[in-house]
Amino acid sequence: MVDQGFLPRVIRPRMQLNILSTRVSAVLFWTFTVAIALAPLPFGAVHQLSQAFFATLIFSLVFLWSITLTAAGKSAEVTVRHIAPETVCFLLVFCWIGMQTLPNVPRLESHPLWLEAQTTLGEATVGSFALARGAAFECLLRLGMYAAVFWLALQFGRDKRRAHQLLTTMAFAGTLYALYGLVIHLGGFEHVLWTERAVTHRDLSATMINRNNYATLAGLGLLCSVGLYQASLLQAFDTGRVGRDRIGYLLQRAFKQGAPQLACILILLTALFLTHSRAGVTSGLAGVFSLIYLLGVAHRQKSWLTRILLLCLPAGLLAVYLLSGEGWQQRLLETDFEHESRLIMYRQVWEAVQTAPWGGYGAGSFAQVFPMFADEVTSYWPKAHNDWLETLFDLGWPAAVLWFTAVSGLGLRCLIGVFRRRKDRIYSGVGFCACVLVGLHSLADFSLQIPAVAMSFALLLGVGVGQSASSRERLSS
Repeated sequence: MVDQGFLPRVIRPRMQLNILSTRVSAVLFWTFTVAIALAPLPFGAVHQLSQAFFATLIFSLVFLWSITLTAAGKSAEVTVRHIAPETVCFLLVFCWIGMQTLPNVPRLESHPLWLEAQTTLGEATVGSFALARGAAFECLLRLGMYAAVFWLALQFGRDKRRAHQLLTTMAFAGTLYALYGLVIHLGGFEHVLWTERAVTHRDLSATMINRNNYATLAGLGLLCSVGLYQASLLQAFDTGRVGRDRIGYLLQRAFKQGAPQLACILILLTALFLTHSRAGVTSGLAGVFSLIYLLGVAHRQKSWLTRILLLCLPAGLLAVYLLSGEGWQQRLLETDFEHESRLIMYRQVWEAVQTAPWGGYGAGSFAQVFPMFADEVTSYWPKAHNDWLETLFDLGWPAAVLWFTAVSGLGLRCLIGVFRRRKDRIYSGVGFCACVLVGLHSLADFSLQIPAVAMSFALLLGVGVGQSASSRERLSS
């Protein structure tokens, strides 16, 4: 006979350990969620002190999360094997940037400009592939932080409840930043937080320094709000109600229960238009309409009532455009492509890429190196205003293609997940459309070089990939 008193003494510690692990996981989750939501507050975390703080916090959360799993005898919700191709691409890029910073590399592998400097100065110099090693080290730190954000979002976002909480928090935080921006903009205040406004009073930038960077952040928040609202509408069609009862329930779901989400959408959209960012507003609208279309097609609802209710979102977008989109429209119409300085810069950056196509000039080296290729118009631009070209400039073709492949592969997983899943496809849809938004805006700006924007994007992408597979599938082995 088994001692009946022995069994509880064995099981009780395990149960207590599991309870403790669950509570610690909840604390880590909410700390992570609040941290990403607060990242835009100190000017998008562009200052080095802010970046060091968030990097330390995120890395600490990953460490504590790992310790918690090990202590509880559990495995990760999603293992590296599930995203192996993208992980390999990322690690190769990360290692390449690290190699670019190595000093005293052999003569043939060091950048020719170091050799020219040695000849000119007449003394030995510490050469490396990167022409700005300090900037390359900072890029490594930020890249590691973004990867850690993605990893935690991937793990936490595998749970449907937590995925919903992450998107809701991002939508709510984005709305608060938009409200703050509207107060500052419409009130004509001279300061943003404790600093004098660095942008024209005609443009809204909320807590960010640059209106274009904030436009990307507002667009990501808008994606979360639109996705949550549309998912709520689509779920209402699957209740089995018929006739007047169905119509009444759908209208209540759309305009009563959905009123908070509608308010968030209107506030975020108004703030987005008032940034007057040509590429920012355009890419934001492209992401939102892609999400509306994608979720509508995947849901396969063809009734007339479905189409009418889903038209509420485009109708609301049109109404906000008529009220606050005049400035954006005017800037679009005033664009002169023959004299657009960005197009001149793109040509110069492309020519510079051809001079170092394989190795690039080193991560983060653009501001220091590009003046050698610039003219009097573009010599003072610290950014290429095109993340695609700047990545080629910094890393060279092989590493840049690997980086593009890694991000595109994760976005493709989200797109596949939209059509594979029968429900909860909103998360993968938001993840894919976030790729559409930042991919388009990166053609004309540098928003992904702003830590708060990059962390928000990494979070949405991680949640999208985590929810791209059915909850019945095991991704932990």
